[in-house]
Amino acid sequence: NVLLDWMKITPIDGITRYERNLIEEVFSLVRKDSKFYVIGVMHNDKATLKHEICHALYYLNEDFRSEMTKILTDLQTEQKQEYDFLQNTLFEELEYDSNVLSDESIAWLATSTKKEIVCDLKCDWISVEPYVKSFKKVLRKYNKIEI
Repeated sequence: NVLLDWMKITPIDGITRYERNLIEEVFSLVRKDSKFYVIGVMHNDKATLKHEICHALYYLNEDFRSEMTKILTDLQTEQKQEYDFLQNTLFEELEYDSNVLSDESIAWLATSTKKEIVCDLKCDWISVEPYVKSFKKVLRKYNKIEI
């Protein structure tokens, strides 16, 4: 949606040849009327790519989103204080919009290292480890892209 919205408000003479090439490449692979997700990462940035694939699956695959949301709901119910702390860290410190907190929680917990989860998200590892393992298992189940 972001790419299509940007294309609607940007005059054709207002885009660079690189942007035009990107648009042509994207639409040679997908139809404008179908759901698609564009990922851009730096060369060899496997960690970011994996994180972004998680977002793409969340957006494009209803079964993936449902399974991941169930795990997040379990975390919220069973480890409420840890869940609330995670949401606060994502919102207040990492400055994510409240509309994407569930998606970001899932992507961070499914793709981050133990150190990132403890240091960046400030989560208690003992409390979140079983959920992290579940998130990672579901991601492996649906992610068919070799990274």
